[in-house]
Amino acid sequence: MATRSLTTKAGVFVTEGADLRFEALSAPTDAELDVLLRKTARRLIRLLRPPADVPEPDALDFLESAQHAALSAWQPARNDAPPKRKRHSAFVEGFSLHAGVHLHANDRAGLARLLAYGARGPIALERLGPCPTAG
Repeated sequence: MATRSLTTKAGVFVTEGADLRFEALSAPTDAELDVLLRKTARRLIRLLRPPADVPEPDALDFLESAQHAALSAWQPARNDAPPKRKRHSAFVEGFSLHAGVHLHANDRAGLARLLAYGARGPIALERLGPCPTAG
């Protein structure tokens, strides 16, 4: 019995009249990733900015002052160099995009790892500690 391997490529389905064909696409260039990430960052910043007519709750004032105090005490290593750019990646205004991973359609273990990575918390629990009480 002969076996066939199926290779999945990135692409789009194109309709021409009654015909349907798959057109393979090449990986995005670093310049295309920069444009995409700039648009995404701009939209996210606009969505996350609170409306000007909504007053901020007192709890947010406390968190903001605590964050300011923590950042003032923390002195990162002086490194003015931008992050080392890898192929198929972009860094814009604190956002990063990495498009160098390809998963086969049937790679369930790879998909599970990717979903677990995307669902992780934004802050490592090991870095959290008790907040000193004010008083």
